[in-house]
Amino acid sequence: LGNITDIVSNVGKSLFKLMSGDLDGFKEGLKEVKKGISDFGEATSEEMAKAKQLEKDRLALQQFERKAQVDKAKAEAEMMELRLKARDLENFDTNERLAFMREANEIAAIQLEKDLHVAEEKLRFRQEENSYNKSTQENLDEEARLEADLFRIKKANFSERKRMKSEEIALVNEANANEKAILKEQEDAEKLKADKLKEANKLELEQTKTFQDKLIALENETTLLLIEDEKERAA
Repeated sequence: LGNITDIVSNVGKSLFKLMSGDLDGFKEGLKEVKKGISDFGEATSEEMAKAKQLEKDRLALQQFERKAQVDKAKAEAEMMELRLKARDLENFDTNERLAFMREANEIAAIQLEKDLHVAEEKLRFRQEENSYNKSTQENLDEEARLEADLFRIKKANFSERKRMKSEEIALVNEANANEKAILKEQEDAEKLKADKLKEANKLELEQTKTFQDKLIALENETTLLLIEDEKERAA
């Protein structure tokens, strides 16, 4: 795109060709000057449109950031209450505590995304301004600082999400362990009940067999007595 420096340079070249008697070169130079002026106007108009949109975006971000700060204060209080409940072993079971932890982590994730959005937008604003304005050292330093801020937020975001996931996994493992313990207790109780029933059936069978054996023995003894009695009568 043409700029003022290029336009002035092309004007100088055209005048030099005119003074040198190069009329064709002078005409070609004037064409380049006209094109440069046209390109410069288009570039300036485009940059003004970008700057106008950038100001709208900046205002929207300021409003977003103010609301996000209020939301964050409320969210922190809510997250603290939920995490206290998630650590309350006496009043809540593991599944309830896991639900509290997940709710707190969802709220935290939303706040992390808002922080990341603000940092990304601030960097975008500075990068766009530096792309069509003459960048001063101060502006370039600010861009570098905003980029470093964004990297730190992303790193903190990753670490926080990792910590939240670890908390959830710990409670999930605890819930699974409790469930396994309950199932084991139920299995042991059922096995004990089955063993007792088996033992009772065995004892009943033994008692029945003993009774039958005694009954048979008594019947045999009675039969012998009857035989002896018959013999005595016959004699």
